[in-house]
Amino acid sequence: MSPMTRNVLRALTTVFTTVLAITVLTHIMVYYQNKDKDGEIQGFDEAFFFIAVSSITGLSSDIEPDTWFTRSVVLFVMFIGIFWLPPRVSEMLSLWQDRSPWPANFEAETNQSHVLVIGDLEYTTLFEFLREFFCEDHGVRTVNTVVVVMSEKSPGKEVSELLGDPAYVNRVKFVLGSPTSFKQLGDVEAEEALAIFLLSSKAAGDNAAKEDAAKVMIALAVRKYLKGHGNPKRAVPIYAQVLLPETTLHLEYLADHVICVEELRLGLLARSVMVPGFASLLQLLTASIPNNTTEPLIKVAGRYKQEWLAEYAQSMSHEIYATRISSIFNGVKFQKAAQVIFQRTGATLFAIRVPDRREGADPDDGRIMLNPAGYEFQGDELGFVLASNSLVSTQIAYLAEETVVTISGDGDEDGGHASETARLIPGITVSNAGKDDRPVRVGSPLQQTLAATEAQLKAKMPFGMNVMDTLV
Repeated sequence: MSPMTRNVLRALTTVFTTVLAITVLTHIMVYYQNKDKDGEIQGFDEAFFFIAVSSITGLSSDIEPDTWFTRSVVLFVMFIGIFWLPPRVSEMLSLWQDRSPWPANFEAETNQSHVLVIGDLEYTTLFEFLREFFCEDHGVRTVNTVVVVMSEKSPGKEVSELLGDPAYVNRVKFVLGSPTSFKQLGDVEAEEALAIFLLSSKAAGDNAAKEDAAKVMIALAVRKYLKGHGNPKRAVPIYAQVLLPETTLHLEYLADHVICVEELRLGLLARSVMVPGFASLLQLLTASIPNNTTEPLIKVAGRYKQEWLAEYAQSMSHEIYATRISSIFNGVKFQKAAQVIFQRTGATLFAIRVPDRREGADPDDGRIMLNPAGYEFQGDELGFVLASNSLVSTQIAYLAEETVVTISGDGDEDGGHASETARLIPGITVSNAGKDDRPVRVGSPLQQTLAATEAQLKAKMPFGMNVMDTLV
């Protein structure tokens, strides 16, 4: 039982006890009055009316207290009504007005998934998290997903207005509770969540160590709760955000993924000194910007004939997505697969994650390789692509062996179309079946220029090495 509930019940009990005491005295007075057959009061209703009128109007009723007992009862009721009862009623009303409008539990609907976000969040932090989580580029996976925000403190005015926004009112739920309590973790169904995010307050300032210590305790409580109540067949990943680099050591075995804000910020600043623009590149690749935001910029750039700005705006809509590689690429080298994927989907395959294939190895172990041009796919790799939305990653995982490509015949007088069925792997360049055999040009002008330049260069680095390796 919460302290607020206990205070309300205590105030209600006090008021009820006072009213009950007045009722008991009234019955006693009726009993004594009825002992005398000539008594003026003959029932409880008359006695209650007599006491009420006497207490409020100052004895202006026709019935007058003519004995010491009735006079004592009237004086007692007047004292209770003037000095005792009003403060208790005021306390009860104040507690009722100060009650939290936020629920203490969350119950997911049928076929509805949710993620749990824990932390005392400011407006900007929560706004950026929700904007990124519900971005349309992420596809239909987040359409039926509810974000449950859990905090020990009630949200401020700005956060309350954000939670009441029509875009989030049915998709974001705030729960007031302690994440270190197993009961309250059960009230938000933490064991059924798709993921749990522990976010820190970036405005902690000098209290960064205290903020990180709180996150360590929360991560410990959540991990222990999931161990005892979670489904062993479905692990719930924990993503933790900390402020100090030394805190990552404490969360190494408590959270699945840990990000240190200060370490990441200083690392980007240091890398930007060596590679100007690296921080901007990483920021654009990790932030989701939908096409309805970049398309107006592209139109403006085209109106003023700023090709570089149009290229930049078009690239802003690309993010990094992980995807399984289609089985048709088994035995195909990375460079050839990247060309096919770019031609078919417009996505750029730039890295893969190769699992540890040794017997008895942990399936989560592996290594990430950047642009391994000569690597041959074996079917168990995880690819990383630059694409405009998550639908592209699904297309890459289900690419077919053959495809029908329809090309407009620029040289045809009747404006007809020519189509052909081309093998996906052997024939990388699909030619025009019209009057000329010009190759199909894909990608932006800058991408075409880079591709042509790369084709003229000879590989001078060993297998698996590239420019990005020098930045690590």
